[in-house]
Amino acid sequence: MEGRKYLPSFAELADRLSILVMKIAYAEDKQMLSSFIEERDNITNDIDLFIKEGVELDGEMTYYLQGLQFLKSKIW
Repeated sequence: MEGRKYLPSFAELADRLSILVMKIAYAEDKQMLSSFIEERDNITNDIDLFIKEGVELDGEMTYYLQGLQFLKSKIW
């Protein structure tokens, strides 16, 4: 897939993005926040490419992604 910034699978990108959501929410250092936002932008770029290539994002997958986010919040 041309134009990707990262090589992980869609699931690994979604997992990393869920971690970044929390890091951005809790970041106190402006420099760290900036690097988290840059990484988020790169990951969302790759997720967009996956979706354009045919990864189906439906209600069930959205449900599981939200569940992943919830579980990550309990770990952190």
